[in-house]
Amino acid sequence: MGLSAFNRMRERQMTQSKVTEIEEQLATLKGEFIAFQNDPEAMKARIAELELGEGKQTPDGDNQQDQDNQNTGDDQVQPINYAGLKVDELRAVLTEKGIAFESGAKKDELLALIPKE
Repeated sequence: MGLSAFNRMRERQMTQSKVTEIEEQLATLKGEFIAFQNDPEAMKARIAELELGEGKQTPDGDNQQDQDNQNTGDDQVQPINYAGLKVDELRAVLTEKGIAFESGAKKDELLALIPKE
């Protein structure tokens, strides 16, 4: 195998790795969106925040209000970020909570099953 063939193979591997990472991020966002859609109270609260001009997003998509709260030094208990968990970790959480799910369920489907706390 020549150096150029090796470089092309390595580039394909890196590209596939990035695609997989982005697909996982997309699945996480889809799950969060589905969970959000199924929670009318969260939707109403978010609409109220937006109407008041609170909770503006920064260019990188982070919620400005969340950053402000983190920087105040408040020692509030942070909710678990289920979207950041892997599929097998989500399955473990659902099993621990006694929530049934299909064995082939995808990450966004598992996230939608987690009850709001």
